[in-house]
Amino acid sequence: MLPLGSELVIAAVSERHLLASRTSLQLADLAVSPWVLLSRKIDPGRMAMELSVQASGMQVPAIQDAGNLIEMLDHVALGNHVALVRSSVSRLQRSGVLYKPLADAIQMEYTFLWRTDSRSPRLLALRDAVYASRKASIVVLHSVIL
Repeated sequence: MLPLGSELVIAAVSERHLLASRTSLQLADLAVSPWVLLSRKIDPGRMAMELSVQASGMQVPAIQDAGNLIEMLDHVALGNHVALVRSSVSRLQRSGVLYKPLADAIQMEYTFLWRTDSRSPRLLALRDAVYASRKASIVVLHSVIL
C-alpha cells in the first residue's frame, strides 16, 4: 500500500438553489435536497463518502445515481439535486453549477494498492514507477522547504 495524496470533498449546487448565496455549507444544509452522486460502479470512493456522511451523524438522503460527471452536474444545474464531489471536480466548469466548501470537511485519501503475491512484470513496473515518482516529489518538496 502506498499513500498517494488526498483532497477535500465539496458541494455542488445549482446557482438557483437556496444555498447558492452561502460562502460555505454544512453537511446538514444539504439534507433538504435530494442528492446525485456517481454510481458505485464508477466511483470507488462513493462508499467512503457515504460512510463519512453517516459518521457525522447525518442520515444520507435519497441518492440518484449518475453514470458520469457530466450527467451528475446536469442534474445539479437543473436544480433537481445537490452533489458531493472531490475538490478537483471544480475545475470542470458547468453553467448553472456553483461549488461550495464544506465547513465539516470530508477528506478523500488516495492509495495505490496491489497484490503482494503478484509477480506480473507490468504490475511490478507500475508499482516501481509510482514509488519513484513519490520519492522524486518528496525530494522536490524537501528542496523547496530547505
